[in-house]
Amino acid sequence: MKTLTEVAAKDTPRALKIADSMFAAATTPEHKGRAFMLSANIYLQQNKNEESIKFAEKAKDILDTSENDELKSKIRGLLASEYRIIGLNNKSKTYADEGLKLADKINNEQKKAQVKSLFYQELGHYEMEQKNYKNAIHYLNQSLECLSKIPADKINLGKTYQLLGENYLELHDYKNSDSYNLKALEILPEKIHWNRLSLHWIRNIENQSKTISGC
Repeated sequence: MKTLTEVAAKDTPRALKIADSMFAAATTPEHKGRAFMLSANIYLQQNKNEESIKFAEKAKDILDTSENDELKSKIRGLLASEYRIIGLNNKSKTYADEGLKLADKINNEQKKAQVKSLFYQELGHYEMEQKNYKNAIHYLNQSLECLSKIPADKINLGKTYQLLGENYLELHDYKNSDSYNLKALEILPEKIHWNRLSLHWIRNIENQSKTISGC
């Protein structure tokens, strides 16, 4: 059993064909939007941001006609991350703010906490880019509060610690910076710890998709 992302890592054309087939077979806005989200994921893996954003925007437009607040929130999380990566920080923040409001409508409390934690991370990124380090720390502490409700999510906990360490470093608060960086190192694999451009929204989106058998 392999996920579409695992297929995409080895055979991008095949993965895109599968995503296209999923869209063609979809009968509801939720399923059609999910198929476009997966296409966005595949293009993002290939660092094709323009194509990825195009499919993510299409997914948002379709999902906004559905009743699935979780997916409507998560697609805005993906778009917020993507626009931040290409330097469109104001557009990124707009989607992060929208997504955070939608996340409050998610009924499952653990899912709500996880999604909100990611948006607070995203807003922390935004404030850090603006050099508003104290504001960034405020959002990241809110992320920690959400993550306290989902102790199994160690990776995102480690990433929040890492971002806190970076912000305290910018404020020349070396004691807190060292403390949070050590916490991050205890949790995160080395390759993740040193890679700031995490694709956390992709992992969350993929949790909504089915695994693909026979790949």
